[in-house]
Amino acid sequence: MAAAPLLARLSVGPDTIPAVVVGTKSGMVYVLDRESGAAILPIEERAVPSSDVPGEQSWPTQPISTGLPALHEARLSQDMIFGITPKEYRLCSEQLNSLRNNGTFTPPSLNGSVEWPGVWGGINWDGMAWDARHQLLVVSIKRLATIVQLYDRRAIHPVLDDVPGLEVLQQRGTPFVAIRRPFVAPSGVPCTAPPWGALVGLDLRTKTVRWSRPLGTIPSLRRIPYSSQWGSITFGAPLITAGGLIFIGASQDDHFRAVDVETGMTLWEYELPAGGQAGAMTYLYRGRQYILIAAGGRDGIGTPGHSLVAFALPRVRRY
Repeated sequence: MAAAPLLARLSVGPDTIPAVVVGTKSGMVYVLDRESGAAILPIEERAVPSSDVPGEQSWPTQPISTGLPALHEARLSQDMIFGITPKEYRLCSEQLNSLRNNGTFTPPSLNGSVEWPGVWGGINWDGMAWDARHQLLVVSIKRLATIVQLYDRRAIHPVLDDVPGLEVLQQRGTPFVAIRRPFVAPSGVPCTAPPWGALVGLDLRTKTVRWSRPLGTIPSLRRIPYSSQWGSITFGAPLITAGGLIFIGASQDDHFRAVDVETGMTLWEYELPAGGQAGAMTYLYRGRQYILIAAGGRDGIGTPGHSLVAFALPRVRRY
């Protein structure tokens, strides 16, 4: 649960229920009564894959949100593999076949496991925003996989080659060291089918996805046909204003966008001086409304910088 929980007041018939909404890296959303902690929308305890590591016993079940549609697929299948060239597609496909791949909550293994969603995937720290008027939850979702593998810590040194994105997780007090890396092709393009980042409108009144749109573009892929519909790796929170606009940066193309909350369509965008990997804020000053975002970038995602960029709503001339 990397995202901060969100407080909302749900309209259920004539009643209004104070709720806390929790988004997770699994792509599932949980809705709980803020006062009692009871589930407002159904949650089921279901069996999940067990660990095959000698001496390790994983918990047999996990709570699965069943009252709302999952915003992320539960298992990475071969028909979801992607490559910008036939060679990269083949490499990604072969790699998936070599890994343990039992869906969400697949434990790390000695032969390597697919984390789907990966450590960057699902609903990450950027989180969600709530539109009370439309009873709409706006979510930034990422569809990226990670490969995680356990090694005997006495034999770890030979695998510490210069692998892009490689993380070494020491796990002190255990016999194993974990190695984690993104599931990407040699070019750095994700092995999973786009969109890699999307903005989603989840209607809590009807319990359906009202709209889902790819978010952002990847500058290095701009010359490839249809790449504008692939989205990008995103980190940044959405902000909803009372005028029915969603403001969000987050994308690798350094653009800041205003999106229609009812349709998810982009109405306006502006190229920031650096990556907008942050949440925007709004405030009033001398009767005028402003939107502000920190354009500081993020290593490997957005252009680094150190700017604060503010936008003012146009003044309304009264006659």
